[in-house]
Amino acid sequence: MTRKVRRNVPQKVPREVVQRAPDRAWNAGASPGRMGPTPGLPFLKVDGAGNDFVLLDVRGGAMPRLSRATVRDLLDRHRGVGGDGLLLVGDGAVVGEPRVLFRNSDGGAASFCGNGARCVALVLLGETRMERVAFSLGRVRVEARRSRPDRVSVLVPHPRLLPVPAGLPPVRFLNGARPPRGARQAAADIWYDTGVPHWIVPVTSIDALDFAALARPLRAWSALGPGGTNVDAVEICGRMLRVRTWERGVEGETLACGSGLVAAGYWASTACGLALPLTLATAGGDRLRLDSDPADRGLWLEGPARVVFSGRLAGDFPLRYHRRP
Repeated sequence: MTRKVRRNVPQKVPREVVQRAPDRAWNAGASPGRMGPTPGLPFLKVDGAGNDFVLLDVRGGAMPRLSRATVRDLLDRHRGVGGDGLLLVGDGAVVGEPRVLFRNSDGGAASFCGNGARCVALVLLGETRMERVAFSLGRVRVEARRSRPDRVSVLVPHPRLLPVPAGLPPVRFLNGARPPRGARQAAADIWYDTGVPHWIVPVTSIDALDFAALARPLRAWSALGPGGTNVDAVEICGRMLRVRTWERGVEGETLACGSGLVAAGYWASTACGLALPLTLATAGGDRLRLDSDPADRGLWLEGPARVVFSGRLAGDFPLRYHRRP
């Protein structure tokens, strides 16, 4: 089920919030109404087009290897901070280019996250006061720049077309949401790697679509291997694409998926002949922009990113991890 997000939350990021988490936070062991220093790891809660993440900055130390149970605890929306994913920002091999690891809400690792990349970029741009920053997220090197006070652009590599397994995939069009004319066969052939795999399914009406019935069988199609795939339903509306994404690791529809938007826009540009830039409308109501790079180094994904709040994990939070030897 898609989570609802209050659209009246101010998007402007206060300067002080973009910095490291404050030294004082709510002490869970203190009396109500009292504030006190909390021993624990500082974190930021960040949001990119409705995808929300917990960001832990571990630069200057070893990158922790968190257990799946710990990540699930941290991202639990009732007993933890809550989020679609975890961003671990550590030191990279290149000076000045941090290395970021991403974990899904089920505790598993993922090799890229487009909305998470914009959130990391927002924090790094705020810290450095530079016009551009670079970092690696999973196996993707990202360049980023601020486009507006509440929006960030990230440069990502061109998607790679993946070989499609033999046989027809389990694609079902229900509730009157049929594929566009001539696209039924194409729906069996559109599989991209944007850092993570995305299967594109063109539809004529994204609102009429029973998305769960469409996405679940394709997400777990055995021919794709144990990792499966993310699934993106795409409706072309002139020069705007309406996109809904079923994310593996979350095992459900999210309000937005940056890597899925890149895949959808690249497909529309290369397979359907739509010229970039394109507007990408998400299930959460946000609009992003996909554009080409003048030097053809990749694609620029521009969209909202903000810091929601900062804090520290309570000293007794079960952050079970071990450091690399």
